[in-house]
Amino acid sequence: MNHLPADGFFMSPDPVIPPFEQAYILNKKLIDKANTLSDPVITVGGQAIQYWVAYYRELYRDALPDARLVTSVDVDYAARRHDVAAIAAALGVDPNMNEQGQPPSLARFALVDLKTQQIKNVDGRFFADPDSPERPNTVDVIDFPSGFSYKDFSGDRLQLNTERFMIEQDSATSAESHELIRIINPIACIRARLSNLSDLKRNPAIEVARIKAMMLPVVYFLLEKFDAVTDPADEAERCPVRFREMKAYLDEFFRISMQETNIRVQVEHNISLHLILEQLAAVFEAEPESYYVPQAFWTKELPIKAAALKNNVARIGRDKQRRAEQQRQKEMRGNKK
Repeated sequence: MNHLPADGFFMSPDPVIPPFEQAYILNKKLIDKANTLSDPVITVGGQAIQYWVAYYRELYRDALPDARLVTSVDVDYAARRHDVAAIAAALGVDPNMNEQGQPPSLARFALVDLKTQQIKNVDGRFFADPDSPERPNTVDVIDFPSGFSYKDFSGDRLQLNTERFMIEQDSATSAESHELIRIINPIACIRARLSNLSDLKRNPAIEVARIKAMMLPVVYFLLEKFDAVTDPADEAERCPVRFREMKAYLDEFFRISMQETNIRVQVEHNISLHLILEQLAAVFEAEPESYYVPQAFWTKELPIKAAALKNNVARIGRDKQRRAEQQRQKEMRGNKK
């Protein structure tokens, strides 16, 4: 299945370009100017959520997530400070560096055309805030999203946490991606949202909706990674992909899900991440001939991991209920005195 969102998928007749289409167009500009960058520019935030919802849209069938909850208005990038000016130049806006502000923000750009000083537009459609069409939308450049560090976006961990941002080619000579223009993958999206809940205390309704919206993409993202594994017995394979290389993505998801702070988030907000592992095992069991995956992986390891995660969530949930009951009993005794 070709998941790549075509330009037409994003097109809207509204005079204000929808935020997710704005992000798509801005990334096309960055891909065109990627040779001016030194390090990756990574789409993060709500636009990353919407990208993966669009990428796997056909698999949601009639259960697409509520766009009001999964879409952000502004566009967020994680990048390095020395690339901020190049990013602004590629987008054709004035760089507004956050010299005195607090991290993680490095810069904020208003999407105002440098030459006309008017809100940027494409064919008469504007990069504005849909709720306030007279105001330009903004681009925030941060060093890294909540729950991450610089190390997560360099070396092997860059590959583990991000994918190339894919666009539809305009012509036979245009590029559909560039190694430096990237987006956090569905697993990293969940990691960031869990951190938003536990560390930043963000709006639970929005963050939980975004986590749940990413559960289906995580399943199919992992299936695509395992589908890329080549036949280990084929010695003629020029570019072999080993099972262990792709399993690193599954191991990362399990590591994130099993962290105690994230277990507590799952308890508090009724999030069932173990279902992702159960679904993977079910697919491998139903189609064992379709993947070069060891049988013990889906008959033993995945069920054991799913049970461990489910049991940990249940244990913390019981402990929370016990402590709540103890507090209630204590308050009742105090009221009787």
